[in-house]
Amino acid sequence: MASLLDPLPDDVLRFLRITADGYAAAGGQWPCWQWVWQELWTRDDLDAEQILRGMPAWEYDYRPTRAGNRGQRVPKIADEVPLTIQGMAFVSPAVPAVQPLVDAFLTALGTALVMQRGIRPAPTRPTELKVSAADFTRAVNTSAGTELDPEQLFAILRGEPATWHGISQNGGEWTWDLTSARLAPYAGVRTVDDYLARLDAEVALPQQPDLPQYLPALALPEAFDHLGLAWRVGTGKRLFRVPRAALPAKLTLPAASAEDFESRCSALCDMLKTFDFSTEGGSLNNMKVRLGELLGDEEAIRARDAVDTLRMLFDLRAAQQHQGADTRAMRAQTALGLTRFGSDWAGAWDHLRATAVQSRLPTTPGPSCGSRFPWPGWNGRSPSAWGASASSTPCSADGSSSPKPSCTWPTAAGR
Repeated sequence: MASLLDPLPDDVLRFLRITADGYAAAGGQWPCWQWVWQELWTRDDLDAEQILRGMPAWEYDYRPTRAGNRGQRVPKIADEVPLTIQGMAFVSPAVPAVQPLVDAFLTALGTALVMQRGIRPAPTRPTELKVSAADFTRAVNTSAGTELDPEQLFAILRGEPATWHGISQNGGEWTWDLTSARLAPYAGVRTVDDYLARLDAEVALPQQPDLPQYLPALALPEAFDHLGLAWRVGTGKRLFRVPRAALPAKLTLPAASAEDFESRCSALCDMLKTFDFSTEGGSLNNMKVRLGELLGDEEAIRARDAVDTLRMLFDLRAAQQHQGADTRAMRAQTALGLTRFGSDWAGAWDHLRATAVQSRLPTTPGPSCGSRFPWPGWNGRSPSAWGASASSTPCSADGSSSPKPSCTWPTAAGR
């Protein structure tokens, strides 16, 4: 998993530098999206939108800039492009105008910690602590040697996961309720690197599993075949009916562009939508319920986790089709490990295929068969391989090969 302190790609660094230069040129105001976009295009022949979409992101959609992370895939031309503390850390040495923002934030964090540590509640009665904008900003500026106005400090504090809890604004005035703000993990922070190291532990996402260096083109369609056959053996029913041959065919194609990637995601979601479950309440939700009924507790937990992984694919497609769903999609991109690929659409699609295959969604045994069949994985035999060889092999409830006519593998033709 990437760290907040890891080096950023060159195009992201250029994005941050252009943005910081705009802040300095505007006398302490973040530049608008149109200016950043135009500068990157005319000066460096870079696509700001593509860079923004490919930026690494962490939990809570935290990344080097706050632009474009409020359910809006691309900022409007007049929207400001503010940097987060992580973004500022990469450019403040080269753009001194940004350094006071970092200094003020670190001082604000330390000041709030001291104030929160001084709360003295009664044994049976909690004590509230709220600080006003004017007084708190004055204290921060005095300690940090900065000259921020309350609105500037408010913008920084509400943009950082460490400090946004309890911050509220009413009638142009803001207050910070420190009563239950979670600041203890940042005790002792002195430098921006200290802060990012502590924040990294708070916003890190689970490590993605190791994925194969090579995944055969047919791996994903074969995974669907395997799952469908196992489901039919276990329940006596078809799991899905594919309405168009083009759907599984698209899953075998590479992705050379953003359009290709979106098309492959759409095809994968369309395949999942063919699952024969009621759409009321969500077909994948209903699949989770059914798996819970058919599997043991341990297997059911793993099955539900696998379905949740597949559900994220719909979040990705929702953003491709509906702009307002972009925040949900960004969370899915981060959770699926796609943010590190940036504009490498071929790598992103291969990773997504491998993630879907490796989810290893288990299926349930039938009433007289104890076998469970996971998604096959890239190094397992294909459904055609084991289907042909085992087409007439009976199995028993305990997994032995003693004849049990009621629990016989279907032939390949029977699929």
